[in-house]
Amino acid sequence: MASPENLTADLSRINDFFVIARNTAFTFKGKALDVKQVGRELNVRYVLEGSVQRANKLLRVSVQLIDAQTGSHLWADRFDKPVADLFEMQHEIVSRLANTLNVQLVAVEARRAERMQHPDTIDLNFLGRACLNKGTTRENLDRARGFFQRVLELHPYDVGALVGMATVDASLAASFMTDDGAARLAAAEAASIKAVSLMPSHAVAHICLGFVQMITDRRTKLLANTSRHWRSIGTWPTLTV
Repeated sequence: MASPENLTADLSRINDFFVIARNTAFTFKGKALDVKQVGRELNVRYVLEGSVQRANKLLRVSVQLIDAQTGSHLWADRFDKPVADLFEMQHEIVSRLANTLNVQLVAVEARRAERMQHPDTIDLNFLGRACLNKGTTRENLDRARGFFQRVLELHPYDVGALVGMATVDASLAASFMTDDGAARLAAAEAASIKAVSLMPSHAVAHICLGFVQMITDRRTKLLANTSRHWRSIGTWPTLTV
C-alpha cells in the first residue's frame, strides 16, 4: 500500500504549507470523529482522507480533501496501478498524489484569498500561483505578475514572489509573448538568483534559474547560427507586411 511516511514527506515539501506528523495523525485512525473536531484538535485547515483497496493484481488508492472548518469535500480522486514492483508503485502513487494535491491546495487557498478584503502576502502568493497553474496565456501571466508585484511591494525578499516573477518573465520570453524577451530573461535570471541566495533549499527557485539559463543559451545559439547563415549567403532577409 502507499506509504503514509513517504506521502507526509512529499507533502511537507509544498511551499507555504505545514503537514501534521504521521504519528500525530494516526492517533485518530479507526476513531469515529467529526472532521471539524480533527481540524480543531490539530489546528489544521484541511484533512486528507484515503483508503487502499487491492483486487487481484490491481491496487486502488482513493483520496479526498476535506475542509476541516466546514466539513465540505473540496476534491477527490483515485489512483489505479497494477501490483508489480511494490516500491516503484508506491513511489509513483505518492508522487502523483503529492503533485496533484499541490495544485489543488493552491487553487483552494486562492479561492479563499479571493474572498478576503485584505489578503496578506501568503494569500497573494497563492493567487499568483493559481494563475500560473491555469496555463501559459498572456492573461494568466499578467494576472500572476500583478499578485507577485503586490507581494514584493510589501516584502521585497519574499522568495515565493521572486520565483513567481521569474516564472512569469521566463514564460513570456520562452513563449514569444513579448517584444523584450532579452530583458525579461535577464529579469527572470536576476530574480531567480536572488531567490536562491535567500533560500538555497528552494527547489523551484533552482528549477526556474536552470530553465532561464537553458533558454538564454538556446536563444544565444539560435541568434549566432542565424547570423552566420545570412552572412554566408551575403544578404539578410526582408520581411514584407
